[in-house]
Amino acid sequence: MSGTLGRVVTQLTRAIALCAAASLLGGCFSHRGAWSARTELAIAPFADDPWPARDPTAVESFRAATPHEIHVYELATDTPPDSLDPHVRRLGEEPYRVVLFNEIVGGGLLRVYGPAQGEDDRAAWDKLLYGFVPNATFLSEFEVASPRFQEKLASQAADGTNRSLLPIGSARFITPTGLQPVPAAPMMLDEGIQLRVPDVDGPHARAAS
Repeated sequence: MSGTLGRVVTQLTRAIALCAAASLLGGCFSHRGAWSARTELAIAPFADDPWPARDPTAVESFRAATPHEIHVYELATDTPPDSLDPHVRRLGEEPYRVVLFNEIVGGGLLRVYGPAQGEDDRAAWDKLLYGFVPNATFLSEFEVASPRFQEKLASQAADGTNRSLLPIGSARFITPTGLQPVPAAPMMLDEGIQLRVPDVDGPHARAAS
């Protein structure tokens, strides 16, 4: 009997200890509702215009300075055209690049342009640098205000031509014989976010619905 009584006492003692421990842990399961004002703030709708206002006047001068046909060089008046190398003559007679779209869109300047003379030779480099061949740029007031942009703008204004559009290693620094630079205001065509706009009649064009 004493052994049986001992086991009963032991089990009873364990039960009492577990009950006591459970009573001490009871506070861990209490609940208090959240502050209702916090919920209202979390689901409050955004304002109609939460983004900073754009100032399109900061890019208007570059839109105005961008012509439909961009000429870097023209034929010199004292040089017979037939005496020039065909490549040099083409650079002096034909536009270096044609601008297809030049308007203020979304508070910035969107310019879409066609391929430049000799662009096929640089397509591989553009794909390596950008992952695609850009044919458009989006210029915003924030880019215009950057020190890097202002430094480049001052350099192009001092040069007074469009030679900065030419790739390095070509006729960018040395005027070909028989040509002369075309005076131009800085248009900064290659500045801003580089984009690729699909051709309207290209393989990736989508019919209008």
